[in-house]
Amino acid sequence: MKIKCIKAAVAGVLLSVCSLANAGLITNGGFETGDYTGWTLTGPVGDSSIWGILNTGDSLNGTTGTIFNFNTGNSPGLAMNGANVTANGGSGNFVAMHHTQNSTLWWGMYQDFLLSSNALTIDWDMLWLNQHSTWDASQTMSVLLKDAVTGLTLETLYSTNAAEVLSQNPMAHYSADISSYVGSNVRLQVEGTINSFYHTVMFDNFAVTTTEVPEPSTLAIFALGVMGLASRRFKKQP
Repeated sequence: MKIKCIKAAVAGVLLSVCSLANAGLITNGGFETGDYTGWTLTGPVGDSSIWGILNTGDSLNGTTGTIFNFNTGNSPGLAMNGANVTANGGSGNFVAMHHTQNSTLWWGMYQDFLLSSNALTIDWDMLWLNQHSTWDASQTMSVLLKDAVTGLTLETLYSTNAAEVLSQNPMAHYSADISSYVGSNVRLQVEGTINSFYHTVMFDNFAVTTTEVPEPSTLAIFALGVMGLASRRFKKQP
């Protein structure tokens, strides 16, 4: 009985000193560099596919708003048509934004990294404005986990469907379990297809949540302390 009590006490201590943490596996997940450092932008190069960084709280005006386009390296040559949206939510100073207009195209951004052995989830914040009448095969948006070497999709973390709302604002928080792929070189990829309808999406706070396990020496000290206290207690009993 005494041994069982000691084991239970030690187990309780081990569980209590483990916690969750945001590991720095994703570079610039909050876009606080004010640019796309750590990310690769894909899709056509031109003013129809605009990758920007906004200050949190900034509004895009659908008739006169312009923004520096990291896709082309300059401000767009035309107004941000259809982009009546405000960067609500998120945290920090900046959010990432993609806006598509007057074109049928595929767009995306991605980042490769190694998933640590204690990885649990990928989390992010996102808002959007889809000016098509629906989400369908020609107007989509997805967040994918891919094999960084083969490019094959391991997991669809998020994907629009016909039942999805056309406008999500302010930013909503999303989380997806990726614990099945620990130890793998993975690619986090955000992508979409657009069919001549204006579409704006904003992202912030991409992060991998991990289980934070204390150093072995710390566990040993806790365990020895609990065992010592338990042993002392039992010895005092008549």
